Amino acid sequence: MLSESESSLTTTLKQWYLLAKLDREANHMYPGGGNNRDAYWRTLCANSIFVWNNNAIDEVLSRTTGRIKMNKTFHYLRVLPEQYSDFLSCYMAIIGDPYCGILPNSFLHEEYDPLGNFDNADKGKGQSLNVRIGAMDQTIRSAVSMRRISILRDGYMGLGPTSMWPGDLVYVLMGGAVPFVLRPTGVQYSGRSGFTQSHKLIGDCYVHGVMDGQATDDNWKNKLCRILLE
Repeated sequence: MLSESESSLTTTLKQWYLLAKLDREANHMYPGGGNNRDAYWRTLCANSIFVWNNNAIDEVLSRTTGRIKMNKTFHYLRVLPEQYSDFLSCYMAIIGDPYCGILPNSFLHEEYDPLGNFDNADKGKGQSLNVRIGAMDQTIRSAVSMRRISILRDGYMGLGPTSMWPGDLVYVLMGGAVPFVLRPTGVQYSGRSGFTQSHKLIGDCYVHGVMDGQATDDNWKNKLCRILLE
């Protein structure tokens, strides 16, 4: 039997899947490149993977016990396409039966490996299946905790604060490291450059396809505007 929090996560991910129209538009082109299926799974893990930093393990030899004390640190790395199998294993475990109508065959593709096997630069370093699945599970739960999925008008997917609602806007602010959710207040202020719309800051967000500086590309320059934050 699922705990209340686990049941809530299961329900949430099922609703998000349908909201993102993955039941019928999984293979449609995503505005940031690739298709909607790829954008969805990368959004749910914020396009990153939780990794123990084994290279930074601080080994201290205890003089009294003669044992090695290991102080592990962790960090996040960009997910590889091959890690889709690990994501899918975690996702199916959370939502239950993948063929219950929530995950049609269109969500799967020819690269899916139910055992989660993949080759990458760390091949041969001995990361077990349990370690990899555990890392992906930790990543998903951390990324979606206290967040809501958002589908922007132009088709971009993202994760934002639970306090955001329809009608809020996503801006990439000059000097900001991440996009932000802003809410128009309905108040305008007059200045030398004309009227400026006032906005309330709701919080930061993840938007797949604009996290690596794409919003500063030339094709985004026509969307530059001046806003006022209260």
